[in-house]
Amino acid sequence: MVSGPARPHPLRFWAGLASRDWAAVAVALIAVTLPDVMPVMVAALQRQFGIGPEAAGAVVSANMGGILLATAFAPLLLARAGERTLLHVGLAVMVAGNIATIFVVDYPVLIGVRAVSGLGEGLACAVAYGLMARSARPGVSVSLYAAGQNVIAAGGMALLTLMMAAHGPAIFYIAVSVVALPALLLVPIATRDAPPRAVASVRRPVPAAGIAPLVAIFLVFTGMGLSWTFLERIGSAHGLAAAGIATLLSLAASAGMIGPLLAALVADGLRFRPVLLAVAGAMVLAATGLGIGGGAVVTIGAACLLRFTWAFVYPFLFRLMAEREPSGRAATVTPLATAAASTVAPLLGGALLERIGLGALLGGSAALVLAGLLLALWIAPQPRKSAP
Repeated sequence: MVSGPARPHPLRFWAGLASRDWAAVAVALIAVTLPDVMPVMVAALQRQFGIGPEAAGAVVSANMGGILLATAFAPLLLARAGERTLLHVGLAVMVAGNIATIFVVDYPVLIGVRAVSGLGEGLACAVAYGLMARSARPGVSVSLYAAGQNVIAAGGMALLTLMMAAHGPAIFYIAVSVVALPALLLVPIATRDAPPRAVASVRRPVPAAGIAPLVAIFLVFTGMGLSWTFLERIGSAHGLAAAGIATLLSLAASAGMIGPLLAALVADGLRFRPVLLAVAGAMVLAATGLGIGGGAVVTIGAACLLRFTWAFVYPFLFRLMAEREPSGRAATVTPLATAAASTVAPLLGGALLERIGLGALLGGSAALVLAGLLLALWIAPQPRKSAP
């Protein structure tokens, strides 16, 4: 009997990743640096232009709108240009927009500059997602990407806040621009000897095989986002004081950092179906714990389980998409699915909480997550039966 290729040891989850795979993860992380530190950007905008929260929020929305637009059109652009070219263009536009923001004085111009910069961010991230989907181990690649986002958010916001206090708001845009420059040098590595991708069709830029995984990701992210967005309100409803809510949010964020790291350890060693079933059970437990109000320990534990489960399951859903649609074309619009979920969840969650109540919020959250997991279970490959 001929044995298959040996799996890397779980504690060496990075084994099997080529230099191009690491470079693709790094480019994707650099492209999303600004969204990861968005609260600091809001503070920089308010200090630089003397605007209020509403006006600053409009600028952020313009930036995110540019990201969404570029992500939506990335498959069509890939039908006409190479990945290396699009990565260079996207990163260059992103850096140019950040530098230009320092010199802008008019608010309408600021809106336009941030929208254009968002186009560059979205294009670079979308192409990098396609490269991660075609890596040797896509589940591990996206696990490292998700873990890196948490590190950037935690460390970057603290560091940039201190830098702004010492040097003013302009240092924010200088810093995020300097951080982006290495990505331009990594692009040739990320695209060198990359597995071939199918040329996108203008009529069907996203293959049919990739649509169901994208819908599953959207449903899971929307459901998780329903509860996550209003976690502070849930804690308050259960009688947690300010210190208790701070502990809840801090520990839940830490659980979100552990999730992708654990997924990286086991991403290639576990079959889809047991993982998805376990996540479904964990989601039911988390929603129940957040709803019953069994004291601070139960509420905080349920919040940590919710955030951990969300971070843990995403690499498996991404790996499922990469295996069903290996060209990477569907993966380029994954940020669109997650961003759409981040847009829908606060609106839907707020309506459920205000008009019906906490039970409807948590029930809707669990129902959407379970619907996404059921769809993923339906399309997941069946385990092979050994020959008699």
